[in-house]
Order: sequence, then structure tokens, then C-alpha cells
Amino acid sequence: MISATTVESSTRGGKILISDDSGRLTAFSWTFNNDSGNGRTVNIGKADMGLTSPASSLTPLSPSHLFCASACGDSTLLHLDIPSPGPPSSPTAPSSSPKRRLKGKGKEEVSSPSSIIVSEPSMGSTEVLERWVNLAPVKDFCAVGDQSGGTVSHRIDGGQSMLTR
Repeated sequence: MISATTVESSTRGGKILISDDSGRLTAFSWTFNNDSGNGRTVNIGKADMGLTSPASSLTPLSPSHLFCASACGDSTLLHLDIPSPGPPSSPTAPSSSPKRRLKGKGKEEVSSPSSIIVSEPSMGSTEVLERWVNLAPVKDFCAVGDQSGGTVSHRIDGGQSMLTR
């Protein structure tokens, strides 16, 4: 299961966060720069944000706070530090798309970026602010008798067991 969300979006750039089925968080960010004389540049970056429970849903509460809901692990409230794109890993690559003219009353001219810069992958940081223990899904459950004639229940989930009297 893969979950994704937009953490931040503006006319100057944005950040998205993706969680895979093993709980790895990866952030992608981009910024737009209008260089005088050089046209428009897009800087793109990728950051490994670490591990958390596999996300069923990612809900941004602010650009630096995220709620990660998980059906098969603990749900968490995270504080994120997503880095902005850094120095390029490759030289600027000019775009092959020429300017185009739109049809209609306004007939405005739209141009694509003159260069795209891809940064070296970086490391972000994630801090768990709050954790809610997930008691479900119960993968194995049985009731067994103990020595006093009562019953003892246990739950086994991913190699863990919980005894309940």
C-alpha cells in the first residue's frame, strides 16, 4: 500500500510525501526560479525521511506536522524537517520544448522551463511527537484455560503476543 500527500504547495514550489508498504517516508520537493535573462529554472530534490508504520493515510496538519494513520501499525503524529532542493547533481539540462501560443481571446504566451536541475538525494528528519498504539488487526486470537479454571486470551501480531486475563 502506498500513501501520498501534498505537504506544501505554492507558486514558488512544493513538497510531497510518499509512504510505501514498509513504512519508508520519502519527500520530493521542487522550487521554481525565474532567472533574469536565463528563463525559468526548476530545482527538484528527494529526501529520505526515515521509517514509520506503514501508512493507510497521510494527513498534513501544517508544513511541518503530519498525522500518519496506520491500519497495521501504530498511528503517529510526526514533526517533519523536509530539506529544500540543494546543489545540482548534474549540469543544467535545457528544455527541448519551445514556447507555444494558446488559442482564444487572451492569446497569452506560455513557456516551459528553460532548465531542470536535479539535486543529490538528501536526508530529512522525522520526530515522533505522539504515538497511538494499534490494537488491530488481530491476526490470531484464541482463548485457553489456565490452571485456576479461568481463561487467558492472547493476541499474536508480527511475532508479538499480548496476554489478557
